[in-house]
Amino acid sequence: MQMSTTRLSALKRPLKKVRNFFKDPLPRDKALIFEDYELKFPDIIFTYRVGNQRYNSWVRFDLPIHQLSNLNRENHHPLFVNLGLAFAAGHFILSDFATIRCDCAKLNDQECALLEQRMMAALAEFRYLQGLDPSRPVAVLSSGKRALHPVPFAHAEEKALMLNGGGKDSCVSAELLKGIGLPFAWLSAHPNPIRLRVIDRSGNPEKYAFDFSLSEQAKTDAVYPWGAEPYLQVITAASLIISYLTGFKYLVTGAEHSADDSNLIYKGVEVNHQSGKTSTFENFFNTFIQNSVLQEAKLFSIARPFTDFRLGEMFSHFPQYFDAFFSCNMGMGKNKWCNNCHKCAFTYMALYPFFEQQTLINIFGQDLFKIPTIRKYMIELTTATIKPWECVGTLDECKLALRYCLKKSPNMEFNEWPRRSDLEKSCHDIQEQTVHEHVMSTFHTPHNIPGPIEQPLRDLASSLRKKSIQRWPEIIQS
Repeated sequence: MQMSTTRLSALKRPLKKVRNFFKDPLPRDKALIFEDYELKFPDIIFTYRVGNQRYNSWVRFDLPIHQLSNLNRENHHPLFVNLGLAFAAGHFILSDFATIRCDCAKLNDQECALLEQRMMAALAEFRYLQGLDPSRPVAVLSSGKRALHPVPFAHAEEKALMLNGGGKDSCVSAELLKGIGLPFAWLSAHPNPIRLRVIDRSGNPEKYAFDFSLSEQAKTDAVYPWGAEPYLQVITAASLIISYLTGFKYLVTGAEHSADDSNLIYKGVEVNHQSGKTSTFENFFNTFIQNSVLQEAKLFSIARPFTDFRLGEMFSHFPQYFDAFFSCNMGMGKNKWCNNCHKCAFTYMALYPFFEQQTLINIFGQDLFKIPTIRKYMIELTTATIKPWECVGTLDECKLALRYCLKKSPNMEFNEWPRRSDLEKSCHDIQEQTVHEHVMSTFHTPHNIPGPIEQPLRDLASSLRKKSIQRWPEIIQS
């Protein structure tokens, strides 16, 4: 059998360590300095320094200047410092910094400790894939004179900003919010035709947007030529500013329970491709924000109690989104599923049991089971010891999804490897009833869903579940 792509990436680490020795020499004791920020609405520009070299990153808000002008350094300093700190992880393409120092604020010991923990988690995947040590501490220090005190938010209303990634999780989450009666508006970072199409299909036209970019000079000077920009930390921090200006108390995501499942543990550190989607990140964000940045505001995922596979089942009840959603990172620029990655393989597996064949062909352009590479990725998803570096379900979810696919199409055969028997072998070793109960029927914890809407969400999920059982009784167990 061919070597898995995840195994191959692990074998490259020793070679990368040698490369790192020359490009980013030990002891790697440099400091990243967050110097200051400048309000040039609609932009906020953040200045960082490494030695004598400065780098400017920015966020641009799609809001009227007169509305943005309500913000100022005197009254809203914590909102800007929080956003500047969120950019820090992206600068590690310059060096595996030992220290991050904030020169424009005075951070207390608790704030520094929280930020150090978060930085370790945010950098774990980048460091592992670059041949660096994810367990290496990052010290967060400050030399500013102005402490952080949370901004009052008396005008906060019981309504939500729904973060829009354009995938099935965003679509399902919007329908869950509508179903439980929580008013919401859409919030898109880098709004593109896919995200705008999802908004249109939702029938909920209120929307907000912003763009952001890590310093172009930092990308030019990068020692590590590729890596994860701090998308989710920056997105949530920037969203908080829009939340404050528009009076939305809640920031809501579609991060599922499966996001808490790390790819691997390395030297005691969880390495998770979905670090910014975890319940741990939610807890950090809410603790830091409520104590230091903005009173009353809260981040939670409306999809947190559900697995990624279950979201696929729920998604089958909302056909208005079938030709709108998109989840392939490789094909994002072309607005076309690449049909050649683990994400495409998982999404197809997660939808196949609950969708008509022609509907899937309309979405993906072809039957992905007919593509040998996709079948290989399906086997990796159900057997790999290191989960692929994509937003995909857990090992048990993948096994159950593939088993349901095969159950739905008992006569599906292939005349080249991987054959049906190979797929069957990769998912045969689960206790289907037990896994089904955990993956498809459980309302998972932990979550940060506000108490008043938890029971309505439980009731809505149960109603959707009953519809699925009625529609696919030969596949889905009650």
